[in-house]
Amino acid sequence: MKRIMYFLLVLCLMAGLAGCSDGGKDKNKLISGNSITPMPETTKEETVSESDGTSESKAVLIDLDADKMQIIIKDIYSGNNYVLSYNGGTDVRNVYDEIISMAQLSEGEIVDVTFDEEKKKAKKVYVSKDVFRSSNISGFKAVKAKTSITFGSASYMYTDTLVVISDGKILDPTEVMSRDVVTVRGIDNKIYSVSVDKGHGYLTFTGAEEFVGGMVEIGRSFLYTVSSDMMIVVPEGEYTVVMSNKGMEAKKTVYITKDMTVTMDFSEYQLPAGKIGTVEFQILPKGTDLFIEGNKTDYSKPVVLDFGTYIINLLSDDYETYTTKITVNSTYRIETFDLKKIYADNTGGGSGTTETTSSKETSSSTATTTTATVATTTQKPTSSTSETTAATSGAIKVTISEPAGAGVYVNNVYMGTAPLTINKDAGEYVITFKREGYITKSYIVDVDSSEGEQTLAFPAMSEE
Repeated sequence: MKRIMYFLLVLCLMAGLAGCSDGGKDKNKLISGNSITPMPETTKEETVSESDGTSESKAVLIDLDADKMQIIIKDIYSGNNYVLSYNGGTDVRNVYDEIISMAQLSEGEIVDVTFDEEKKKAKKVYVSKDVFRSSNISGFKAVKAKTSITFGSASYMYTDTLVVISDGKILDPTEVMSRDVVTVRGIDNKIYSVSVDKGHGYLTFTGAEEFVGGMVEIGRSFLYTVSSDMMIVVPEGEYTVVMSNKGMEAKKTVYITKDMTVTMDFSEYQLPAGKIGTVEFQILPKGTDLFIEGNKTDYSKPVVLDFGTYIINLLSDDYETYTTKITVNSTYRIETFDLKKIYADNTGGGSGTTETTSSKETSSSTATTTTATVATTTQKPTSSTSETTAATSGAIKVTISEPAGAGVYVNNVYMGTAPLTINKDAGEYVITFKREGYITKSYIVDVDSSEGEQTLAFPAMSEE
């Protein structure tokens, strides 16, 4: 019995020595399940956070703050906005799958973003490959009633998630003027992003009382009748501005910047004493109608006009409407127009601008060159007054209710302070709001005769 006990004691000692000599290799030992220490839960939670907490969004890039290393995006489907941080490890790629910096992305770009929803941190920002882009677009028009956008011959739809952006400012789609230059982005037949690359500013005048009723030409593209307290929407750029009235002409240069209002002073110019002139019109083909400042005029005998500059339109069944201007600054002159020759001279891709066929004076006054522009419309001719004078004799009563207290301009002409009511014919109009201390805004609206009386309310103006 003692031998057996001794033998067992030796076995236990040998087992203990073997355990010490393992060098801690416990992994080879068989241990019961309820003796295992659980793995730390933190590793599992972090993995779930990175997996389940990751979101994806197809969104418009609204803003990028390089100092704060943040981007603001708007999901094109849900309309949700996200403010996401990024760093040097964020994977940013262009449409060609090339690695780029975040700063190389343009506002209004549509991107596919993968981000940590909990940490609000961007992981991947890829320029979307399924998006079409059209740049250098002009002739843009958004119709809210139809949620449609057209430019050129193209027509698209848009949703309430549409982002229209200009230098970081979010705009209403009707704030984009037809002469603005934009980039549009969309998928299939829907536009989700419009960025204004070249916008418009505003031109006003002081000291121009002597030119009221005369003409103002801005560059060679814009011609208007001068009215009191007018405000003209003008695309960005440098222009020569020519004011003319009753034989007096003033010329100055102006530079228009986006969203800014420039005021030009013409107070140093004074009109000469009132004079009148007689104009004999010789027009071919026979039967052509003559309109002077929008008024049909009988030219079977010489026409007596005050000194000044006038818009005239020639309407013939055989030709497109022809529009030009003449300046009366002599006691007698002859104006000759041959539409066949005029349109022949303008065939072949010309600029659409020519000189009148003939202009003769019997006075010693210096002859004035008359500029003629071929109009693209075959409708009843209208003078520049139709572009600038918001006549209140139209068939549709339109009430502009908001923003209250703002000066209202309809097609560049001051109408009064909102709220106000005017009568308008059906058609498209540019409505501009001006108020001291606030940012001037313009909108394109369509007056629809089928709707009867209309009330238009526009967004509140933002302080400068």
